[in-house]
Amino acid sequence: MKLYNDKFKWYRGGLHIHTTASDGKVSSEECVELYKNNGYDFIAITDHWKITEIPSREDFIVLKGCEYDFLDSEKRSTCHIVAVGIEKALIKGEVSTRQYAIDDIRKQGGISIIAHPHWSYMSTEELIALKDYDGIEIYNSVCDVERDTGDGSSYIDAISIKGLTPKIFATDDTHRYSYELFKGFIMVNSPEFTAEALIDNIRKGNFYSSQGPKIYQIEVEEDYIRIETSPLKKIIFHPDSSWTGTNYLAEDGKSLTEAVHKIHPLNRSIRVEGIDEMGRKVWSQHIKVNVKK
Repeated sequence: MKLYNDKFKWYRGGLHIHTTASDGKVSSEECVELYKNNGYDFIAITDHWKITEIPSREDFIVLKGCEYDFLDSEKRSTCHIVAVGIEKALIKGEVSTRQYAIDDIRKQGGISIIAHPHWSYMSTEELIALKDYDGIEIYNSVCDVERDTGDGSSYIDAISIKGLTPKIFATDDTHRYSYELFKGFIMVNSPEFTAEALIDNIRKGNFYSSQGPKIYQIEVEEDYIRIETSPLKKIIFHPDSSWTGTNYLAEDGKSLTEAVHKIHPLNRSIRVEGIDEMGRKVWSQHIKVNVKK
């Protein structure tokens, strides 16, 4: 079974972006021009606790969104939640819990993403306790560059062992509009270029996350997973059981463009990660396996 539809087109998008409407350094109009002129097809502007209204164009879609930030000083607990595809933002100070924000995003038909769990120093217990969020950032560019806390993969893998497999997102979390730009994005496999189709296929997991490399196709059969990619130096299959993974390393002067993982009986979900010669990564979604067992 192929995970991506060969008849659909691919659309590049950024889902965590700030403007001068909150704590970003450029206006929403400037933001759109920057991303459009650098190969993006769509973005979500996610200013803090507010929806920044800016119209889409025929060749560039702007999804409505915002970011909710929660801080419990007494418990030393921080959590940021990115909302994409909502019409109305909650009012800061009137929202008592993180779960309420997630539930409201879902009621509005939006997508909820736990932002930069490493930067927030969240615990896996906190991630497990929250219910019904759609995804987690596996990569956050500004957190990576500024504080080396942009990698959320250990959180994602830790909760996968407990059976939780939220969608995996890479983002810029654009604020400075300099060193963090265009380093984390998603590629959506969609039959139509509309806001509704993009949201629908993101929710379904018809996308991968990347810093630059590409995934062309993933094929899943009863006993193996096969991936086709742009040239990579390393491909790793990360399962939800620690010692049953597979990794491939290209020989000196050569590259990898495909790899196969034999599914172990203990595997219930597997994600695939690739690294190119520049150190840039690409990430698949969790792939459910051994479903009938």
